[in-house]
Amino acid sequence: MSVRNRQVLMNWKSVVWCLNGFFILMTVIYYHLPNNRQGIPKFLAIFSLQFEKNLATYWEGWCLLLVAGLAFERFSKGDRSERQAWLGLSILAAGLSLDELGSIHERAKYVFSAWNLTGMSALVPIAVPVLIILAFVLYRMRHFPSVRCFWLTLAGSITLGSVVVQEYLERRVAWAWWARGLRFGIEEGTELVGIFLLLCVVVRPKTSAEKAISLANILPRTETFIRLRQNVAYLTLLGFGPLGILTVATVPVAENRGTPATWLPFVCLNLACMAAWTGAQHERTYKHRLLIVSAVALFFALDQIIVFERILDISIVRGRLANIMFPVMAGALLWIPDVWKRINLAIMSVLLILGMSHSLASEAALTFVIPLQALGVFWILTSALAESRDVIRLGQAEAFETEEGEVQQFRVTHG
Repeated sequence: MSVRNRQVLMNWKSVVWCLNGFFILMTVIYYHLPNNRQGIPKFLAIFSLQFEKNLATYWEGWCLLLVAGLAFERFSKGDRSERQAWLGLSILAAGLSLDELGSIHERAKYVFSAWNLTGMSALVPIAVPVLIILAFVLYRMRHFPSVRCFWLTLAGSITLGSVVVQEYLERRVAWAWWARGLRFGIEEGTELVGIFLLLCVVVRPKTSAEKAISLANILPRTETFIRLRQNVAYLTLLGFGPLGILTVATVPVAENRGTPATWLPFVCLNLACMAAWTGAQHERTYKHRLLIVSAVALFFALDQIIVFERILDISIVRGRLANIMFPVMAGALLWIPDVWKRINLAIMSVLLILGMSHSLASEAALTFVIPLQALGVFWILTSALAESRDVIRLGQAEAFETEEGEVQQFRVTHG
């Protein structure tokens, strides 16, 4: 069987549900393990959706980030009548990713306690803007040529919204011991179903049926990451301060929850990983170097959420690997000749100096420095990709073929 034919069998839906099923199964199994979880059972917690800061949570957050990126791609390429809907969906998915990895709604009762909002009422300031954006997105999608996106988005939203009801019943209903693990599995599985439906909205066929189901074609195009550069910069520069303050202020009351300040590094490093991967598919000269950059970025993105050292000691909040993230990433990036520009070298120098200075300060300083360093990685990489003639030329050709294929498919489908 050729590589081309094997790629056809790598249906992205099958891969997603293999991973979803594995994490749901591990969630149910882990709950029923003995309370004294030592040895191998201790390490199985990294696969349980019941906990934060592990591989399962990372997977959920990554899928939502992918939805946000693909929705932004359709926003940047879509018709004027559709662009606002895709932008709204991108914002919603990014917000859900932040909540999943940063445990934002779990902190609501502490953040809004000054307004005497407690319990479920503390979620109102978060729910209102979400519902407004969602209503706007659905209204716009209702006028699309095809109603498929509307119904999938509505179904995904209702599915994700039902998790709130399940969390309410979790506290109100006395569950039998044998049903609790199953309940956790159903609740987390409901989230994964909702995320999958949103993925079905934004993942669309490219130029052929093979590319439509190929795992390699799920990620946004290289040019999308280049366009995202300024948006990600604005998001990071405006958000790293508030998220850092929220993290530091709620440490005593949000133990073992997700860390809001890690979301921006998670976003920047994962986008860098995806950008390097897609760039390597078109870059002939430095393909393997870009693949190495992609792998290193993925490693440090995982460490931002999982904190590999927590596997051995759960009391660790932030590991020491975060201290070497930027020096290692800078070394990998410098292996790509297109990075050797004055502005990129200047950014590297400033961020390296900033990294050395924060190592002498308190651990809380990491909360504010790491997002800036992760942004520097993404900015420098996408700047280098924008300079690559091969990537630009092939990316434009791919975009032209994609648009032509989509027009033909639309004509066949709708007559």
